[in-house]
Amino acid sequence: MVLMKLHLAARSKQFMSADTWYFNVKTDDIFIGYQSGESTTSGRDNVAIGTLSMNKNTSGNFNTGIGKGAMSRGTSSGINNTAVGQLALEDVAAGQQNTGIGSE
Repeated sequence: MVLMKLHLAARSKQFMSADTWYFNVKTDDIFIGYQSGESTTSGRDNVAIGTLSMNKNTSGNFNTGIGKGAMSRGTSSGINNTAVGQLALEDVAAGQQNTGIGSE
């Protein structure tokens, strides 16, 4: 993996190593992993680690997804959800305060 320089600028997605990492300064989102958090537009204070984790999140807030595909197809407007494990809470969409541990 070749690392590129990290440039932080407000209101933009910041990438390191070809679409695998970014930190959104405006909304305090942190996404690490290929296409992780890719669809996030107005969501804030989210953390996702793992390939495709939270990649369909658009406006969800205060969510944490750790693992490949964690919360990958949902969290469009979910709040305070935590998923740990491969595909954990994969389909949570508008739920609040859910916790999923384990795969699928």
